Amino acid sequence: MTRVFVSGRVLGVLLSAALSLVGVSRAIAGTTFISPFDGSPCASPFDVIDDLNDPNFIYNNAPLKECIALCRKAANDCREQVRIAAGCEQSMVGNQAVYDAATCDIQNSDATARRTCRVSHALDRGTQRDSIRSDRDEALADCQMWLTTCVNTCGVL
Repeated sequence: MTRVFVSGRVLGVLLSAALSLVGVSRAIAGTTFISPFDGSPCASPFDVIDDLNDPNFIYNNAPLKECIALCRKAANDCREQVRIAAGCEQSMVGNQAVYDAATCDIQNSDATARRTCRVSHALDRGTQRDSIRSDRDEALADCQMWLTTCVNTCGVL
């Protein structure tokens, strides 16, 4: 089986063109095209934090040097996973742009209305991206707090 990958922009143009060809483009005004995912396939940055073990007890039975090293490694893993989660969420916001564009093109026969619709969706995506960045930064700070607590409990038994 051969797989063909098409960029989001090309997919949006193809979807709009295909629906136009079959005479559906303006007939389904009010229809909204959404991502094929039922919910997000991504973890949120806060899911990463929620999955961390209690830093007060996880490594405190290890010798001091190893405990500190394990705490640091865990905090690095935490930061990496937070960034991956936020990146996945950002990617999903970008992917949704294709469906938003198709919705605008199909619902609006007027070029000005299509542009207005697309600008509105772009502003929404900007707000979503800002929120994801804020959540990422907060979760990264939580990773640092986890590290501080973990290191402070090393050798305290």
